[in-house]
Amino acid sequence: MRTPAMDNQALLSCIEKVFRLHGYEAASLTLISQATGLERASLYHRFPGGKVEMALSVANQVFLSFQTNVFEVIDSAQKTEEKLAAIQAFLLRFYEEGRLSCLLDTMSLSTQDQSLNTGLKQSLEAWIAAFSRLATELGCSPKEAEAKALGAIVNMQGTLVVSRVLKDNTAFLASISDLGRLLRGAH
Repeated sequence: MRTPAMDNQALLSCIEKVFRLHGYEAASLTLISQATGLERASLYHRFPGGKVEMALSVANQVFLSFQTNVFEVIDSAQKTEEKLAAIQAFLLRFYEEGRLSCLLDTMSLSTQDQSLNTGLKQSLEAWIAAFSRLATELGCSPKEAEAKALGAIVNMQGTLVVSRVLKDNTAFLASISDLGRLLRGAH
């Protein structure tokens, strides 16, 4: 029986979950095939560059999602507290309330592919820059804003690790709840 066609976004979402659960190196084509329901030949037809192309495509899709749901929200005309609430809601959905690992973390494990490493670095830099703009809006000086942005992202990423190891997402939920406080300048 033939597997029904899967659109690119759904396919990349399945592959993304494999990378987030297993890391780049451990995300075998067998695991990706099982998650997507596609045979290896079909995967190679869609991604002639193999796992590296899949990883780059997933990273690009995630970046576009952050572009829409974080970066553009920060640069919008919404009130600052509305921006913060929208970003918090997105991050809760994206990380399944702390039950899914960060793609930047899992994709950076042991990969030797320079284009993937460069893309991950650029994504993180864009996230820091966006949170810096939000921190400035929340009363920080430009220098303080970058430190606050980095601190908030480190806090969030650290709580994802804690949540995964302890199998308890309480720390992550607190991190998202504290995002405004972590980015706010001293008034």
